[in-house]
Parts: sequence; C-alpha cells; structure tokens
Amino acid sequence: MISAPLPTGETAGTQPRFRAGTKIVLAEDDPVSQKLMNLLLGKLGIEVHIAPDGRRALELIKELSPDLVLMDMHMPEMDGPEAIRALRGDAQAPQPPVVILSANVFTDRQSGDMASLGVTDFLTKPVNRVQLQAVLARLLPPA
Repeated sequence: MISAPLPTGETAGTQPRFRAGTKIVLAEDDPVSQKLMNLLLGKLGIEVHIAPDGRRALELIKELSPDLVLMDMHMPEMDGPEAIRALRGDAQAPQPPVVILSANVFTDRQSGDMASLGVTDFLTKPVNRVQLQAVLARLLPPA
C-alpha cells in the first residue's frame, strides 16, 4: 500500500474531522460496496456521490469538483484505469486525488504503472476503516 502512516496525534481509535461540505465521488459498481462505503464515509461527515461506472464518475467529477475520488478498478462500461486516463487527459476537468479500490491489489498494481496514470493511493477491498481514515486524513482538507 502507498499509504502513509496515521498523521501525528491520530490513533486507530480517533476519527479525523473534515471540512464541512467535503465531497467524494465513489466509482463503484457493486451495490454492497456502495452501501458500505456510503456508511463509512457518511459517519465521517463526508458527502458521497455514487457512480456505477467510470463514465458516470467522470460526469460527476466535472459537475461537482469533488475533494477526492474513490475509483474501483473493474467496472462495466468504463473501468477505473480508463476513467483515470480520461480525467487526467482533460485539462478542463477538476483534478482531485484518485484512490484506487481493488480486491486484487497485487495483480492490479502489476498490470500497469499506477503513478503514471495519476493514481494517488490504493486501498484494498474489503476496505479497512482505519486505513480508509488514514488515507482520507492525508488527502482531504481538515475541519
């Protein structure tokens, strides 16, 4: 995992606080994963906008200018890497940090150079709440 350790002063039992109105686009095609991530992020006070595929994620990113994008690697219509390439190739689009969500992190990391795609970080599925909070605390503006 690319993630840095928890920020100074945070422990596994504390929840980071984020600026009011913090928005995340969650690109995820699995309804169970959508619900789980919506619940985890909602408990942190984060506004979640769900896209079932990469194409809809791109539309939401352009419409909402989110603070961060959580992008599943494998989705119908347009997968994560294809959506990231399209986003990073569009000079007019907002350029939020993109965190890949993958159940096959080892295979997915080996399939291409994620840094050259513009990927900021990786999280494994099922998502660990503490790891998610650490990544968010590092990438999102604090309260």
